[in-house]
Amino acid sequence: MSKHLFSIVFLFLSSFCSCDQKKFSFHGYKLIQIKPKSVHHFSLLKSWEENPDFDVWNRIKSINEIVDVALSPKAFQQYEPLFKLANLPYTIVNENIQNLIDREEESMRRSFPSRSIVGRYPRYTEVSSFISNLVIDNPDIASSYSAGTTYENRQLKVLVLKTDTSQKSVWIDCGIHAREWISISTCVWFIDRLLKDYRNSDPVAKDLLGYYEFHILPIVNPDGYEYSHSNFRIWRKK
Repeated sequence: MSKHLFSIVFLFLSSFCSCDQKKFSFHGYKLIQIKPKSVHHFSLLKSWEENPDFDVWNRIKSINEIVDVALSPKAFQQYEPLFKLANLPYTIVNENIQNLIDREEESMRRSFPSRSIVGRYPRYTEVSSFISNLVIDNPDIASSYSAGTTYENRQLKVLVLKTDTSQKSVWIDCGIHAREWISISTCVWFIDRLLKDYRNSDPVAKDLLGYYEFHILPIVNPDGYEYSHSNFRIWRKK
């Protein structure tokens, strides 16, 4: 019996470890800040922007605007000589991005016991359930529909908030870029706040829903979003 129990435990732990190993490790990846000082610097950054190994985290806007870039150890060895050759100023702000990801995951584990998804980075199924429950609890002002199906067969669930006097439609979407989790959380927060304020007779919320019909898609890119949770944290593509 004890041997049988040990085998079950071993298989369970092995399964758990193999799942965890699917996540890509960003150990040694650097986050750097680059500040282009000339048109030449700006042009260089624009020419590298589409390179898969030159991961720009914000927009390359103009001269003297800081650009955040993540580089693998190999990519840093490749680009650092080019920075120096062009006299392109840069600063290493984080030597190991994986440490940031580890802290984020620990924070998420601490907040997971909360039944509410507001203020968290919820998964796709949680957001879908959130919308479904809102529609059930608020049938007078809430409804939903599917805007389509993704490549991996996930529904693009849209929440509609309106009253009998709503006249003009407003479209709000979040979660276009997979790794930008705060975008989805912002949509969820907005929905929660608007509903609660409306139920509490807040004049601004009453005015908004009295005139506008809101169509809200919290996750435009659920396939990429789930992939960034399960496999590759800074995945950006659709």
